[in-house]
Amino acid sequence: MRCVWPTPIATLEVDNRLSWFLGRLDQTYGDRAYDVHLRRDDLSVARSYRQRYGI
Repeated sequence: MRCVWPTPIATLEVDNRLSWFLGRLDQTYGDRAYDVHLRRDDLSVARSYRQRYGI
């Protein structure tokens, strides 16, 4: 597999705002793109938000 972007291959960009660009990414990369669906522990996520935002 060849890296087509200037970041290391081991880097994953995880940001739900990227979903706004799925159409454009599909047009650009088509069948060469990979979708990775991440699953997280709900309690860990809640703790992370609580720590980050002080809630």
